[in-house]
Amino acid sequence: MPWYALRTMARREFVVRDRLIELGHDSFVPSETRTKRRGRRRHGPRGPVEVTVPVIPGYVFVAFDQVPWFKLTLIDDIIGFVSRNGVDGKEPAPLPLAHVEALKALQGRGLQSLDGGTSLGGVKAFLEVLENEDVRTAA
Repeated sequence: MPWYALRTMARREFVVRDRLIELGHDSFVPSETRTKRRGRRRHGPRGPVEVTVPVIPGYVFVAFDQVPWFKLTLIDDIIGFVSRNGVDGKEPAPLPLAHVEALKALQGRGLQSLDGGTSLGGVKAFLEVLENEDVRTAA
């Protein structure tokens, strides 16, 4: 089953993922757990708090046999998809299975081991791969 990258609105990756799962599609958001320090607040906890954040903001990965356009229009937070002609082109581009499996293997650990650098470096490297012509023409 081919995998596709859907572009989402900011900070709505987990909402889109959950909605796709409700519709019966295999989907995931590569994420990692970070400790953030919360300062003085009127309500809520103070001090360090564990949060789960996407390591590739704005993207949800989903597997489809046939792309169900009607079902995708029911999800408000989807902006578009990675296609052969960039985001929102005419034809969605399936991602190479090796890239998807690598992302799944990194789930929870971040993208540090993708390029041996920081999470930001890993994100930039993966987004460059998504923009690469070889990925967009892979079947």
